[in-house]
Amino acid sequence: MINSGNGGTTGTTNGGRGRKLSSGWSLAIARSRFAQRYRSRSSRTQDTSQTATFFDRLPVELLAQIFSQVHVTDLISLQCTSRSFHEIVDINSSLITRQYIRTNSLTTLSKLFPPPTLPCNKPKYDVRYLISLTKREQTCRELSSYLTERIIERCLNTPIQRVKPKKRSVMESCLTDELTERMIYVLYFLTEYSRKREESLDLLATHRILVSSHPTSSTTNTPHQIRTRAEIFHAFQTSIISTLPDSILIQTHHTMHLLIKLVRLSICPTPPHQKNDPWISMMLHKSGLTRITEFFAADMPYASHSTRKGFAKAMQKDWDDLDIASGQVPGQVGNRDVYERDVPPPIREIWFDAAQEVMRNKKLEPHAREGLAVGMFGGYVVDDLSCTGCVAGRP
Repeated sequence: MINSGNGGTTGTTNGGRGRKLSSGWSLAIARSRFAQRYRSRSSRTQDTSQTATFFDRLPVELLAQIFSQVHVTDLISLQCTSRSFHEIVDINSSLITRQYIRTNSLTTLSKLFPPPTLPCNKPKYDVRYLISLTKREQTCRELSSYLTERIIERCLNTPIQRVKPKKRSVMESCLTDELTERMIYVLYFLTEYSRKREESLDLLATHRILVSSHPTSSTTNTPHQIRTRAEIFHAFQTSIISTLPDSILIQTHHTMHLLIKLVRLSICPTPPHQKNDPWISMMLHKSGLTRITEFFAADMPYASHSTRKGFAKAMQKDWDDLDIASGQVPGQVGNRDVYERDVPPPIREIWFDAAQEVMRNKKLEPHAREGLAVGMFGGYVVDDLSCTGCVAGRP
């Protein structure tokens, strides 16, 4: 009995000691795991602080110079890397953006498309503004590369055919750069013209009311001068074109002629080339250079089926939106103001008439013809840039 009691007592004691021992071990393991977590967490904090301290020691100008060498998408990815990088880019965004603009030749775009202003009337240079400039530059460069390919194709029967492939690739690069500089001003005109048309909805509504209330007062004196839709849009274009310097105005006028000529030849290679002008006018009037670039991308021989299908669907959507606004679609409520704003005018009423009026007022007609020449390769003129106001001889 005693032995069994002692054995039972001992077994109970051993059992108790066993439970106490296991509890002790679990507590020790928990403490060790906590210590490991704390040490790893503190080491990470120390590494981050060392990294932040390292970049804090660099001059801000050096950081801006480093960040201006990367693409804007890489700059966004850099902000997502860590909080330290995000704060560095965010705090110094104004200096980084200005340095990026100077390094990547975006000065012309930044002058034509200034940044938004802060409540204190200071320009807001940030990464978002940088993205908008980069997208515009990419649109102009992509369209210029397509135009360069078409120009080279049309000049295969000229001495340019004897140029070596390496030099020809350099020539294409030079032509693309020159056309890109010119196309920036075309993009500026179409963007400003679209913005003014967006702001003219109230003006068009007032114009319609005045016309309905004074149907025969176009030649009489009324409290409000009644102008047609074409006259309103012509005044918008004239105000935009008048801000361009004389040399830039002539170059942009010639570039618009070149653009329309190549689009017409691409859509309809055989005469008459003007029979598809409503489609060209729709692309310029509704979407600017974006839809024109999509057209050339879809018209290339190596274009994929999805690219061509995407362009066709986008053009069909533009026409469908116009039909809905006109009220011609059953079950859809039309908007007369939107229809008058978006209906494509004749091509002459987009840039050309207003530009010729401004050039006549500035006494810029007649002027010398231009040519896309590359002097380092023998002075080949791969395409003529001319208009109705050009004199016969080349400069």
